[in-house]
Order: sequence, then C-alpha cells, then structure tokens
Amino acid sequence: MKRIFQKPQPNNGGRARSTSKRVYIVDAIANAVVTTGGLGVVVAVFAICFYLVAVVVHLFLPGSVEESIERRVAIASAPLFTQADEHITSALVLSEDGVLRAFKIETGEVTYEESVTPEGRTITAWSRMPRDGHTAIGYDDGTFQIGKIEFRSEFLFDEEAEEALKDLPIGAASIYRDGVVQRTPIGQLRKMRPEIELAAPATLRSGEGAVRLISYQVNVAQEFVAAIREDGSAIFNRVRK
Repeated sequence: MKRIFQKPQPNNGGRARSTSKRVYIVDAIANAVVTTGGLGVVVAVFAICFYLVAVVVHLFLPGSVEESIERRVAIASAPLFTQADEHITSALVLSEDGVLRAFKIETGEVTYEESVTPEGRTITAWSRMPRDGHTAIGYDDGTFQIGKIEFRSEFLFDEEAEEALKDLPIGAASIYRDGVVQRTPIGQLRKMRPEIELAAPATLRSGEGAVRLISYQVNVAQEFVAAIREDGSAIFNRVRK
C-alpha cells in the first residue's frame, strides 16, 4: 500500500497577504543610502589618491627661483642674527649694540625697536635656537641672560583695528602699532610682532673675564648652558627655575 503525504496548508482565514507601501519606501531609502555611501567612499578614495599624486609630482619637477626682494634697514652696529616670521611678512634683527628691531619685509620699514641688554653691558657672545626662539646672550662682565626672542602671532578682533585696516585686501600686509598685520584668506586680521622673554642677568660661578662662547640647549625636561670665558675656563650649568 502506497501512502501519500501532503504538506499542510496554512489557515489564513481565506485572506491573501500583501506587503505594505511603508516597507517598500523604507527599503528604497535604505537602498539609496547604502548606494550613496558606497559611492561617497569610492569618490573620497579617488580624491585622496589625486591629492597625493598632486603633492608628490612636484618632487620630480625642476626647481625654480623667484625674484628676490632687497631692502635696506638702518642698523647702528653689525647684526648678530636675523629671522623672518613664519608668514614671511616681517623679520627681526638683533645687533651688537643690543637693540632688537623688527621690520616689514616688503618695504624695509622698522615696526619695532627695543634694547634687550642691561645698561652698561656689551654683548660678547650669543646662542640661539631659531625654531623655538630660545636665546642666550653673554656679556663683557661675565654675566649672561637666557630666555626667548620670537615672533608672536595674534588675531585682531577689536573695532579699532577693523576700522583702521578695513581696506586691507586678502593677502596684503600693513604696519599696525608694533607689528605687521596681514589679511588672511578667510578675512581675519593676523598680526605678527616680536616678543622678548629674557631672565635677569646671572653670573657664571667660575672663571674670569668676558663670556666668549655660549651655548644654550633646551629639551622637554631640562635646560643647559655651556660657556667659555676670557681666561679659557669652560663652564657647564644646568638651569634651575
């Protein structure tokens, strides 16, 4: 005898099931979001690749030199060091007479002038770390100063500055008070001015005569000063504050 098995049919009360329009709408939105997101990732990857190629291609091109700008600045004595700010709008010069001057590179006009050495002392040695402005200055009486001489960047938001520099176009620079102000690409007024932070003069504990050579090194944990005086003695000091 052959038995025949039949699959039981669900009893839905005789009604046909249908999918609601809301499900179709949600499914279509999810489809669109996933597709858009995927295309966005692909576009972003291609954009990054294009940027990297655009940056690297310059390494394989020949170099070029633009026309230099020559300006004269009135300095009473020989310069010890000079440094331009990071935006190449102004530069500072420390001369042998101990006077620090800043000037606008484009025109050579002096924007700032101040003596950084104590009265009656003559500079006989100096050391400087240009990247962060750490500076040491040795004097004829065997004393020295350490600290920072650097450019400080600040943005001007006061109404007086806005009124005085309202006609300054983007990218242009102008002298304002004790610094040089440049209009940034987004319209802000960025001012570069010198800042001096030198400690009071300290006396080297050994040796005699003027400081002839000096080195000032600063790291995260410590500061060191090494110096050679007139009599040939060498001194190595760890700075404590």
